Amino acid sequence: SAETERNEISAALRYDYSQLGNQAAAVREHAIEIKRNERRANDAVVAAGRHLLAVKDSLTHGQWGEWLQTEFHMTDRTAQTLMTIATKFVAKSEIISDLSQTVLGLLAAPSVPDAAVAVVVERTQAGERVTVADAKRIIAEHKPPQPPAPRQPADAELVRKHDYKF
Repeated sequence: SAETERNEISAALRYDYSQLGNQAAAVREHAIEIKRNERRANDAVVAAGRHLLAVKDSLTHGQWGEWLQTEFHMTDRTAQTLMTIATKFVAKSEIISDLSQTVLGLLAAPSVPDAAVAVVVERTQAGERVTVADAKRIIAEHKPPQPPAPRQPADAELVRKHDYKF
């Protein structure tokens, strides 16, 4: 219910509103409403992704791009992000309401290991607020190490190697 949601949000507020004096109650109410709207926005992102998945399954590739552009002026990349969010977070709806849309987008990238998503979900379930910087750090920690780039020979080595005779 709305009252239950309001109570959950209120209980999770971390700011010390007592320092605001007679403005405390009003600012606290605004904070609750902002958080309620964040939750609705994230739910809407997942719902949009689900609808996009359904439409994409119904259309051919050429129709898909034209439909996206005509109806929404949306790029395929944006649509892919929304669809990936819907797919990755379908069973985690209680978590997405506590993450920013930017964090959801970062976690939805195909290159993000499932282990990084799991860490963010675990921390969020524990009541921790995962920021964009936190998410980027967690993703970086869970990406496999990149092999070193092949060393390019210095110009002097190239000249010696090919010792041209004229």
